[in-house]
Amino acid sequence: RCHLCKPFYYKDPSKDLRDPAVCRACDCDPKGSLDGGLCDGADDPARGLIAGQCRCKEHVAGSRCDRCKPGFFGISATNPQGCQRCQCDPRGTMAEGSPCDPVSGECFCKRLVTGRKCNQCLPEHWGLSHDLPGCRPCDCDVGGARNNLCATETGQCQCRSHLVVGRQCSQVEPGFYRINLDHYTYEAEDARLHQGSVVEREPPADHMASWTGTGFARMLEGSWVEFHVNNVPFSTEYDVVIRYEPQHPEPWQEVRLRVLRPSPISASSPCGNTIPADDQL
Repeated sequence: RCHLCKPFYYKDPSKDLRDPAVCRACDCDPKGSLDGGLCDGADDPARGLIAGQCRCKEHVAGSRCDRCKPGFFGISATNPQGCQRCQCDPRGTMAEGSPCDPVSGECFCKRLVTGRKCNQCLPEHWGLSHDLPGCRPCDCDVGGARNNLCATETGQCQCRSHLVVGRQCSQVEPGFYRINLDHYTYEAEDARLHQGSVVEREPPADHMASWTGTGFARMLEGSWVEFHVNNVPFSTEYDVVIRYEPQHPEPWQEVRLRVLRPSPISASSPCGNTIPADDQL
């Protein structure tokens, strides 16, 4: 009777059966469609057929069956279901939309989460969870911990010797004490002054003093002060901090600091990569 279109073609409902162009090619993506891209050949409400409609695999969507459903990726002709499920950790994955890229399958991670599956905290973070950022900062104690890295499950920081109490290494073991970051303080009043003078000052009775020692060393333009440091216990990186109180509102135009070493630096020392310019601040 010649009333049916060939497979992979469908009858255009807007054309007469006698029209030479009544049969149109199916426009289905063969990778995501059943039967290699076969579409409904004609309208048949009783059978639920719509002319030209593609029949998608289980995990595929779209009028052409050319994209994965949300939560799936990697459309493939060899996959009977069309796409594979995203392998994302729900704790570290963004809640809105599809959890992964529909092509690569890479998961969309929360702000503090990383990894293809969003199952790892960023460095210096721990405790993967359903919270909005996904993980929490290690917040290791600057003085008590060796660094700001912590165990990803417990958040336990890497404590220095005798600072073994507390997740953040902020508590000292009984029988020991912890020095402050500015423990090695050197008073200008006790240093060698050139064109400077010592100004003693009584500490205030109603609030903390903004200085240490007996007072200040008053220094004028062109003057210098020399500190003799002989109690640093070991070689490592130190920050040199100068506490000063200006006598005028204008900022200092130029202040130079020079480190004079008693002997050359050993190549095996932690400071072995120091160059002369590092001693000029």
